[in-house]
Amino acid sequence: MPDFDPKGFKLVGDYLSSLNEDSGTPPRDAINRTVVGRYYYSAFLQLREVLKKGLEKYPQSLRDENFDDFILALEGKNPHAVIIAFLEALKEEINDVRIRQAHNSMVYLRELRNAADYDLREKPEIKTPRGSEKVSFSSQSYVQKAQRRYSFVETLLDDGGGDKLDDILRVRKDTVVSCIRKALRGLQWKNLSEINQIGIH
Repeated sequence: MPDFDPKGFKLVGDYLSSLNEDSGTPPRDAINRTVVGRYYYSAFLQLREVLKKGLEKYPQSLRDENFDDFILALEGKNPHAVIIAFLEALKEEINDVRIRQAHNSMVYLRELRNAADYDLREKPEIKTPRGSEKVSFSSQSYVQKAQRRYSFVETLLDDGGGDKLDDILRVRKDTVVSCIRKALRGLQWKNLSEINQIGIH
């Protein structure tokens, strides 16, 4: 049996979002909360797999402790933050609208997914690059926003022009290794900052 293709989660999201409201379907907000989660996980898992497969081909000469830590982190406690930090570093190094859109989309989708899964208020609040935003999961508009954000990640993963993420990993190895270092430094600083904010030393 072949490995699971995370695009299947997106197909589940599409199917659920197409359900008509009738007496046999769950409440719309429950469907929409599930849909945004499936879009996020489809994008996240695809990114993780492309990174893992691309990086495993790197020569030993480019691998250092940071590189190994990054590979471990992709399977560790918080691979979500690791991937977003890597995309953030990559967008700073490579001036490419697709990388910027994919990074911003992953940040947005993660916020949306966290609100969908953990915040039971009728209108949870999420953080966005432009401030905060109240979310109504009873509205199809947030499913449409999640679909649009997913499409930006999909473009980076599967650009028909041949300049997609796995091409960047293959051709720009020095830049990628530099971005791995930046991502890990940023996460270490962020973790230290969070610890200091709650007063744990």
